[in-house]
Amino acid sequence: CDLTGWAKPGVTAAGNESMTVFSGPYSLTASGIIDKGVLFLRLRVANDSDHPLEAGPGLFKAADGSGASMKILSPKDVMCLLYGDKGAHLLALKKKRKDTMDTHENNLLSPDAGGEERCDGKVEGRLRTSDTEYTQANAQYVATESLWPAVYRPGEVADGLIYLDAAPSLPVTLTALVEGRMMTIQIGLPQASGQQMKRSELVRFFEAQKKGNS
Repeated sequence: CDLTGWAKPGVTAAGNESMTVFSGPYSLTASGIIDKGVLFLRLRVANDSDHPLEAGPGLFKAADGSGASMKILSPKDVMCLLYGDKGAHLLALKKKRKDTMDTHENNLLSPDAGGEERCDGKVEGRLRTSDTEYTQANAQYVATESLWPAVYRPGEVADGLIYLDAAPSLPVTLTALVEGRMMTIQIGLPQASGQQMKRSELVRFFEAQKKGNS
């Protein structure tokens, strides 16, 4: 059935607010957190069409609460912003290792160490004094969890993070143009609702809380 126009609020396993919108054979789910001055957006684009879909950060545009356009940061931008050249270098190493081990046949990226190991211009890094193990762990997370450009076959789901500088005003409006179809989601301060969560949703939420606190 065609669910175009339907918007479904939800809660992620980590307890974050999420929203799913539908347009034809595609759906978009988004949730976000702000950490270290960066907005981390977890996105899922489901391809239920009859042909492959190319998906990546290029599908998306974002605006803050005033309507001003927001730049979507690349994984390298994020590591430079936080750790400077050290972050860019570690991300390049982790990404190269991920590409070597990745069995996704349609990955569009080929590792290119050269310029990817250095930041554009002189960037100090907000967390440049962090110890190397902490920086490596974050480089591994960004390399693994980012939404890298790839082609997804029918029935597959693109799932990963994109990044924005923390918005000066909320909500953040995210738009995706997928095969000529526009999908829009607003992410911001939670709004009170009289709608009750299902028992199954409550069980999943509190189980996830126990895992996170154990």
